[in-house]
Amino acid sequence: MGEIVAACGTVHAPQLIIRPPDEKPEMLDASIAAMRELGKILDETKPDVILFLGSDHLETFSMKCIPTFAIIAGKQAIAEFAGRNYELPIHLEMAEDLLDKLIHAGFDIAYSADAVLGHTFAVPFEYLIEKRRIPVIPFHTNVYMPPLPTVQRCAALGRAMAEIIKGRPERVAIIASGGMSHYPGTSKYPRPEFDFDRWMISQLEIGNIDAVLSLTPEQLDEAGNTEMLSWAIMLGAIGPVPGELLQYTPTWHHGHCMMRFIPARERKYPPFPPAKGNILRSKCWKNTVVLSSRMPVSSSTSIRPPPLMISIVCFLIFARTSRFANALSTISMQWRPNTDLSPSSVKPPRDWLTSAARKCSAIMCRSWWRLEPIHSPL
Repeated sequence: MGEIVAACGTVHAPQLIIRPPDEKPEMLDASIAAMRELGKILDETKPDVILFLGSDHLETFSMKCIPTFAIIAGKQAIAEFAGRNYELPIHLEMAEDLLDKLIHAGFDIAYSADAVLGHTFAVPFEYLIEKRRIPVIPFHTNVYMPPLPTVQRCAALGRAMAEIIKGRPERVAIIASGGMSHYPGTSKYPRPEFDFDRWMISQLEIGNIDAVLSLTPEQLDEAGNTEMLSWAIMLGAIGPVPGELLQYTPTWHHGHCMMRFIPARERKYPPFPPAKGNILRSKCWKNTVVLSSRMPVSSSTSIRPPPLMISIVCFLIFARTSRFANALSTISMQWRPNTDLSPSSVKPPRDWLTSAARKCSAIMCRSWWRLEPIHSPL
């Protein structure tokens, strides 16, 4: 009888490969180290196949056709990103069996034999699976283009997958790729909901998966966490298993999270402290990194916004300078959502004046408080 021998969730931030200049290298390195630690679970459990739960950022599918769910059932799983190419073998017989039985179980699953996958798959292929030649089954969930599947539907899909796995002989590892809070392509990009992430992690670490599975797509979207729909499939497959956080890295635009669920082990790291009180939308955070040792590299704290008058005065003084247009262009490049994620897309400051302008802009952008409760089970 088949069984799920490993289950974990991981970030797939493209910056982990691209490493743009506006990222802190120590943060990226901490997330990569945690992904590689998750990869060691594959050596420990020796699965026959990896069920890889991912999504798409219009790299594989287009507005012409975006399936709610899709399985890649070909000979090779091909992923391309940032000039890197990955080819992993696909467990074709199991992929086709999953496709057939899920459709007969009432799930409308699209399929492709040769779809080229994007960074949702490429980043974990690079840092988690690495050189391991374990057959994979790539599975796509629509997590961005409305209407989205419900969390409950995703969990039910995971339970159906688990039943199919039980009737097969393979040892299966499940990797859920996505999350946590970030707002790609929107004006909220530099303001992730770190408090929501912390609450969600605290619930997953005690096995309270219902707290997450009771959320609506609208609530997940409000918190920048629609990619957690891929995690919902995994949670449906494994049930209320307490997770263990290996790493949470709050960058200036994205909460990176790496957690393991199966196999169970004596906890290596202490439970993650939940956010206190109601989950509020605070747009004022200092970037920090917490290494896998759970020791802070720099203190994480919310800070009070500076008086509005000070920000206005600083901006007006700067506006009188002859280099206003140049620096304003740099500010815009730094803070507006960028579809081009290459390092050349973020221009470094040309002199001390432009650098000061960027810092002033950062303070003003991050110093507004909107104490608007996020709809959550709290």
